[in-house]
Amino acid sequence: MRPLLELVLTISVMLSPAFAQPAAPSSVVPDYKLITERERLEWFFVSTAGPTSLFGAGPLSAGLGTALNNPPEYGPHWEGFRKRYGMRLTGVSTGNAIEATLGAAWGEDPRHFPSPNRAFGARVKYIIK
Repeated sequence: MRPLLELVLTISVMLSPAFAQPAAPSSVVPDYKLITERERLEWFFVSTAGPTSLFGAGPLSAGLGTALNNPPEYGPHWEGFRKRYGMRLTGVSTGNAIEATLGAAWGEDPRHFPSPNRAFGARVKYIIK
């Protein structure tokens, strides 16, 4: 399994310039500036341990998993809620760390810039772009 993972990572890094996220167009963000290392670090901490994550999405996700008892091995009570909340937090922090570090390697900006056009089709095209 490890050689396959190394191959996938090598190909990803080699192809990364081809798939790098372009800088935000000036029509969307007129005063766009590349993200700095400090801003990237701040993005990581706020996305991982900010109020929305810790007090919004985290309890909602763990609560829904507890209500549905999914996965069942955690149980449907407070102990299961605690385990689900902890597993979600470790998964979010790992994903955000990967996004911040690999994204920095190939010039990707993790920040979200909303589409100026509110029409559904235009927003879908904006997401794909």
